[in-house]
Amino acid sequence: MSRQTVTRTTAHVPVRTPLLARIATYYDGIDRMVVVADGDIDAPEADELHRQLAAAAAQHPRQLVADLEAVTFLGDAGLQSLTVASQKANAAGCALYVISSSAAVARPVHLTGLPSALNLRDSMADLPSPVA
Repeated sequence: MSRQTVTRTTAHVPVRTPLLARIATYYDGIDRMVVVADGDIDAPEADELHRQLAAAAAQHPRQLVADLEAVTFLGDAGLQSLTVASQKANAAGCALYVISSSAAVARPVHLTGLPSALNLRDSMADLPSPVA
C-alpha cells in the first residue's frame, strides 16, 4: 500500500493532507489473521482499526497481527485501539503482535512503555510460529 496525499491551498499556502488510512484484513493460512494499515492512524482511523482487529479476533486465530509497517503517524487514539485489542485478544487466548520498524509507530509505542504489551516486532519474519 502506498501513501497518498492531496495538496490543497489554504490562504495561499499549499498544505499536504494525508488521505485516510487504508485498512484491510487477511488470513495468512497458518492460523494468523493480519490487519494491514497504511497512512495516518489517529481518531477517525483508530475506530476502523479497532473494528478490523475485533472482527479478525472473532475468527479465533492463534495470532492476531497488526501490520503497521506503512503507517506514517500513530496517534493516541491508535495506541489506545491497539492496547484494547491486545487486552481482548489475550483474554480470548490469542496473541496480538504489532509489526513496524518505522519510527512513526515504534517511537510512540516505546515512549508509552508498550512494546512488550503490544509484542512489537520489526517484521513478519520476527513472529513466532502460531502452529503448536
